[in-house]
Amino acid sequence: MPRIDSLYQLIERKKQEKGRALKIICDWDDTIQSYQPTVLYELVKRVKDNPINFEIFFKCWATDIDVIKEKDEFYNQAPFIDTADELLLAIKKNLVSELIFLSYFNKRRFPNGDARKEKKFQRTFGKLSQQVKVEMKLISSLNKPQWILENHSDFDIFIDDLPKTISESVEKFPADKIFVMPDQELNFGAKCERIESDNIYHLQVGVSSLKDENFEAFQNMIINEIEYESKIIYIDGYRGKIN
Repeated sequence: MPRIDSLYQLIERKKQEKGRALKIICDWDDTIQSYQPTVLYELVKRVKDNPINFEIFFKCWATDIDVIKEKDEFYNQAPFIDTADELLLAIKKNLVSELIFLSYFNKRRFPNGDARKEKKFQRTFGKLSQQVKVEMKLISSLNKPQWILENHSDFDIFIDDLPKTISESVEKFPADKIFVMPDQELNFGAKCERIESDNIYHLQVGVSSLKDENFEAFQNMIINEIEYESKIIYIDGYRGKIN
């Protein structure tokens, strides 16, 4: 069961092995942005001024947890996970040809899709469409492995935090596919089991300091680099750069 500290280094190595940039499918909640830990953190903040006892906590859990999850500002407040930083670096180094964010939404609560998550994507990774083919797909019913099989079976790396999703994916796809699980001790709604396979990598993750505005700055930096490189000229066989 491989354990890694750097997603970027894994992408770089696999790109060298395949001789081409990689197609990556990536979950969003608890993979790119903190979800369950953020819910718990906000819940604890709501009871902090009360005596800490189980009865109060249980009442808040029963009444407030859905309110927290459904807040309009939830994705604006939830921090990024440093998986996002490593994907940005991989994009900058031209290691990624296509990046698809595949995420569930609660159709009962958001019948037309979770616009909060879509807006967050547009303000962040969606700004990088000039550098890499990038998109977000929200699904409500069909499980992720089946969706990938029907739509993007030519992927190279799939990143997801749920053991059940990864386990089902391993069964559906050949052994040359790579699966990455953010190694979080806190994972509500899923059995926190360790899945062992030579092509499943457990990634140590932490909280990122990335903000939405960093993505626009990142895009401008890449564009400026491209414009600078485009100023290379050839004069009488001499290769130089215009200052």
